[in-house]
Amino acid sequence: MIKADQPTIFDYKKLRVIVSSASDGNISPRWGSPETVRTNIDGALEAMGEVPKQVIVLKVADDQNNWDSIREVEEGSPSDIAADALVTKAPGLALWLPIADCCPVVMHDPVHRVVALAHLGWQSTNVDLANKVVAFLKQNHQTSPADLLVYAGPCIKAESYVFTKQILAKRGILDDPRWQPFLHDTSRGIEVDIVGYNINDLQTAGVQSDHIQVCPVNTGTSLDYFSHHRSSLVPNGTEPEGRFATVCMLV
Repeated sequence: MIKADQPTIFDYKKLRVIVSSASDGNISPRWGSPETVRTNIDGALEAMGEVPKQVIVLKVADDQNNWDSIREVEEGSPSDIAADALVTKAPGLALWLPIADCCPVVMHDPVHRVVALAHLGWQSTNVDLANKVVAFLKQNHQTSPADLLVYAGPCIKAESYVFTKQILAKRGILDDPRWQPFLHDTSRGIEVDIVGYNINDLQTAGVQSDHIQVCPVNTGTSLDYFSHHRSSLVPNGTEPEGRFATVCMLV
């Protein structure tokens, strides 16, 4: 773990959150042997400072159609769940997200003692998942958005997330008024500000700006973190694929 990239906005006595890095090893079995991945996962969990009762993996499927599935989990839930966000009130239950460019977001309501972990790629961002998670917490846990504390972890930033107009038109976001403040036309193409969109989405939902911490790391350029986008641009597999972890656990 890189100390400078860990969240400081949460109360350690109430919520543990850790973000692993490339130096901790790949934590996805898709990109490594089961034995090595298991060792890397165990190392990340040790950094929690408390042994979890159970680990539940947020498994984002590549072939999803809706991208806004929110699942409530408890002790005894399956060990991996296909969804876009997980929510729990169970202490000792570690929510685990393998990631490598999309924005990992942890939302903690310290008043009602509930935590959510969301995967915010462009698809889930486009359906306003961040706003929907806040609404879910309001409806199911009486959360006041003003009480929420939020951490957005290492992810790809706009200067590295650049596309042609044709690609963005195909995605349906080029002329979408919601996206206009977060599309920046440059000589290289159009920069897409996923982080900016989601921070605005959270603030629109009622989260206070000083309750949001954004990690400045750009996975598109930082070799400290795995990046699917970066590896796809480098020929001959010289940039290894892998995933790092964002993990949160109520205590």
